[in-house]
Amino acid sequence: MSNTVQIIPWDSQSREDWKLQRTALSGKDGSECRIGASDIATLTGHNAWKSKRRLFLALVGIYEKEYYDKRTIMGHRYEPMIADLMGYWDEDEEVFIDNLYFKRRQRKFKQAEFFVLNSKFPAMSCSLDYIPDGEVYSPWTGNLYEPLTPLEIKYIQEFVYKTWDEACPQHYMDQLQAQMALTETEVAIFAPYTNTDDLYPVEVERNNEYIQYLDHVTREFAIQVTKGKIIKAKLDVATDGLEIHDLNNELEDLTPIDPIEDSEDLAKELMTSGDDYLEIEPEGKEERLIKEYQMVTEDEKDLKGRKHAIKAELTGLADGYAGLESENFRVIIRGHNHPTKGAYFRIYNK
Repeated sequence: MSNTVQIIPWDSQSREDWKLQRTALSGKDGSECRIGASDIATLTGHNAWKSKRRLFLALVGIYEKEYYDKRTIMGHRYEPMIADLMGYWDEDEEVFIDNLYFKRRQRKFKQAEFFVLNSKFPAMSCSLDYIPDGEVYSPWTGNLYEPLTPLEIKYIQEFVYKTWDEACPQHYMDQLQAQMALTETEVAIFAPYTNTDDLYPVEVERNNEYIQYLDHVTREFAIQVTKGKIIKAKLDVATDGLEIHDLNNELEDLTPIDPIEDSEDLAKELMTSGDDYLEIEPEGKEERLIKEYQMVTEDEKDLKGRKHAIKAELTGLADGYAGLESENFRVIIRGHNHPTKGAYFRIYNK
């Protein structure tokens, strides 16, 4: 293990303590900023279920709301069982079933009771699900796994799995590539388990060029969060009404924009009761501006959608590698040259 890798043991097994420690590692209460591997797909735009705006405000220290439902809770409860199943798994279904029936364990994994940081990637952090327990060999290649090889477990609905175009969707690929970057490992195991009791594991290879992209994205976002923290610190001590107004405008300009529906929901969640918060019916100029704001936001959302569609089409056209140039930009695309590798796309200003 490289001396750039830092292992930080959990303070306790308590979910509440784990969350507090993870929050501390994110730098929420300090000057630094680290994005957890599971949130990185939010920054790349590959996670449609998480809001970049909410992530920004959470890291700045303005907003915090942990989401969980029955499915996510059951996912956590299933993890030890799925990790155990991976000990018997074989690509041949009959061999897999025989291994289970006759209790012929081929390998063993243990819970990773620690967080991982790496000085090479200062804006990232991760908490792995499971890692090899002792000498564990790949069921695909026969190669010996490194001690920190990530085993990422997901509990999903079968119909969701059938909608995936790849064995490992891009939003999970972002998470795995970040984990491999931090642990300095060459492969990771992605193990989705469905509600029909089917296990679909796949081995994912490290993609150094894509990791460079993730490093760039997380560093840029960390800079924005740090700026937001400075503004919040000023707001916390400001007493002048005009200064508070100007600082709030600065923070709003810095905050990522999400679809109008999510922005409205977030505003309601952040709203408190009291004399300072009055609900009024907008009319005249205010009503016109609100409607115009909504229209502009929807236009922006449509443009972002078109941007991602163009990017996806360009990536699909790339056979291994493609480079495009315009008067102002140089575009690099790396296509899916391996079924378990994610596409790589970056635009540089000339």
